[in-house]
Amino acid sequence: TFSEFGAFQGDPPKAIGGGMINRKRQDYNDVGWGIHDGNYQRFLTQIDPESTSIGWWHKGPEKSIYSRFARSTDVKNGKKAFYFDLDDGFLAKHESVEVRVVWLDEGKTEWKLCYNAIGNPEKSAFVVKNANSGKWKEKTFILHDFQPDNNGPNGSDLTFECKNNMDLVLHLVEVTKI
Repeated sequence: TFSEFGAFQGDPPKAIGGGMINRKRQDYNDVGWGIHDGNYQRFLTQIDPESTSIGWWHKGPEKSIYSRFARSTDVKNGKKAFYFDLDDGFLAKHESVEVRVVWLDEGKTEWKLCYNAIGNPEKSAFVVKNANSGKWKEKTFILHDFQPDNNGPNGSDLTFECKNNMDLVLHLVEVTKI
């Protein structure tokens, strides 16, 4: 079951009552039937999410919109990084992009974002050291030398990697052409 990862069924009769019935639920139903697989779908795809990360529900501050869904690394079981592929047709060569990341400042995780840069498939964009505030944090930055040609680890264009033995929890990764 996924209850150990925060998922719960608050109104099970509505969850199994059909597509439109679930919209009338009285509480969250975190598990459904006949729903689409995957995550990070529009032009940005997480590479092999089930083998490289763990899905979470209701993680972090209860009142935050970001807490409903998240994914984390699982360093103790060898899942130390998130790998993302940007659709090959999304950008012209050498276009600048803005990348927005929302993560949970949990534990003392130290992590970095690497990307495919011109001439360097694993260029570091920045390093973050979590302060264990328990809050969702956000960072937006611009990559002027981004070259999404799938030359990073596991054929990735963007990689979020834990630098120590603690886990990283992500809610959102967004790439925008500028």
